Formats: sequence, structure tokens, C-alpha cells
Amino acid sequence: GERFFAQLQMFAITNELKLDQKSSAAHGGALVDWIHIEELKNYQLAVPIDLELQGFLRDIVTALRHHSRVRMGPSIAARKHFEDVLKIRALLRATDFIKPHDFPQVAQMVLSHRTKSRPGFHNVRELVFRLASKILLPPK
Repeated sequence: GERFFAQLQMFAITNELKLDQKSSAAHGGALVDWIHIEELKNYQLAVPIDLELQGFLRDIVTALRHHSRVRMGPSIAARKHFEDVLKIRALLRATDFIKPHDFPQVAQMVLSHRTKSRPGFHNVRELVFRLASKILLPPK
């Protein structure tokens, strides 16, 4: 715990996560500069993901791939990206664990643009959020 947070504090000091207006505008209002994402990938290895949560993550991606309104669901690689974003989100919250209740919102951000809907259905973001919310959440 202490070592992890010391590394996170060092990352924050080194990279000055508090972006000024000029830097924020240059990167499209991003919270973290693109160059720092590579460093965050290394730190995210310190955030474990429970086996039950991995199954929950898999269930969301699988359900989305087989949904009747989805023509083409997210790839298998999207599952790994989903997991990485959950871990990095935990780091930005300064915690070393993933909250199960973050899954629907992160699924919406990560999986929506990787999902193609069938003709006549256009609100993929809402579909992803509702589907991720419907999947049984593990206990807190």
C-alpha cells in the first residue's frame, strides 16, 4: 500500500497532473497528457483485479457481443482495454482497488465506440450503459 502510493505521488509530482489552460486546450481538454498514459500503464500493474471482477468484465463484453441490437460487438482486445481503464481510473482516484460500480460508466466510455448497432438503432452508448448496469454486480 504505502509503496504503491509513494510511486503514484512521484508520478503526480513528476508529471504535474494539474494541467493549465494552455496544456488542456492543446490536448482537447484531456485530464492526462497522452505521453503520461504510457507511464500510467506501468503503474496500473500495481492495481490487482479480483477473479470475480474479471468474470464480471467478461460477462459485460460477451453480453454486448451477443445482444440482438448489436451487429458487431467489441473485440476480445477491448476486454483488456476495459480492464486497463478501470485500473487507471482507480489510480487517478488514488486507490489501489477497482470499484465494481464503476463498470457501467467505464463500459460506456470504452466499449461504445467499439460497438456497431443494427440498422434502425442509434443510441449505442445508452445500450452499453444499460447492459453493463443489468449484468449482476458483485457485492460491495
